[in-house]
Amino acid sequence: MTKLKRILPIVFILQSVYGLACECPPIKDHDLYIESSFHYYSYIFIGEIVKRDHQLWIEVQEVFKGNVKVGQILKAGHTADSCAYYFDREGMGLFYGSVEEKEFFATLCSPTRMFDKPYLYAPPPPPMPNSPNTPEQEKKEMKAYENTEKKRLEYEIEALRKKTKLFDVDSKK
Repeated sequence: MTKLKRILPIVFILQSVYGLACECPPIKDHDLYIESSFHYYSYIFIGEIVKRDHQLWIEVQEVFKGNVKVGQILKAGHTADSCAYYFDREGMGLFYGSVEEKEFFATLCSPTRMFDKPYLYAPPPPPMPNSPNTPEQEKKEMKAYENTEKKRLEYEIEALRKKTKLFDVDSKK
């Protein structure tokens, strides 16, 4: 019985720590991921995060999906969930998520991202201590990664625009 008293708290601690982790499935096919995200998320739009009265708000700039209008202001929401996307700065972004009572929520697993850091995939790891790469090579590699992610974001936005036009044409029939 005393052994059980020692093991039980450890099990509860490990279970609670494991429960805090957010597990997003790996992205294997970008086009398929964006297609499934389009069907999964209720709201998809481009917006600008602005700070007003010590709070972050999202002003909708372009709508791809959802019942929001250009110019509409939504509060940048955040929940205590470990998978919640935390809006921490001003700037333009592409948003995938949900809206509840004029408050927008996204998850870390969604393709939501800011234009200045459009990273959908993890950046290259930092160099190892004995790396043969020079700092210039590392900067060049990071710049190439950033350019790839920017192009991926531009491609995605164009695909969303095409999909929205097709959706609008189909809904008018």
